[in-house]
Amino acid sequence: MISATVRAAPGEPGDAFGRAFVVIPYPLLLVSLIATAAAGAWGTTTGLAPIAALAVAAGIHRWWGDRRPGTPLARAAWYVVQALLSAGLVVLAPLFCIYAFCGYFDAARTLPRRARTPATVGVAAVVALGQSGSLAGVRANPWLYVVCLLYTSDAADE
Repeated sequence: MISATVRAAPGEPGDAFGRAFVVIPYPLLLVSLIATAAAGAWGTTTGLAPIAALAVAAGIHRWWGDRRPGTPLARAAWYVVQALLSAGLVVLAPLFCIYAFCGYFDAARTLPRRARTPATVGVAAVVALGQSGSLAGVRANPWLYVVCLLYTSDAADE
């Protein structure tokens, strides 16, 4: 069992609720990896090595950040790096949008209130990118990306 200390922001869910959001991303990373392998996406032009390396880096970075909460600036920097790792995974293998969904939780628990809206829009853009088939899907059907983006950003507001 993974245990960590989570510092809840003022007015946010307490420690017991926050701990769930520390544990949830690891199974979602594994599900994304299994789904990508089952879909045969390992045969992409990038191959297995970059996808596996980014997945491991995202998991290690998340584990490290969950154990060292740090200052608000350090948490914001952690969030940016985690978002970039998630975006890289989605670009290489669109099914990693399952894992990128964790960015919504991360924004709520690590960022100050005024930074949550832009972070949520960024996560919505990455998740919509995965839902529309990554960069190749966006090039083929840009309207699908717009529909996915509008849907995911609207769902995040609720």
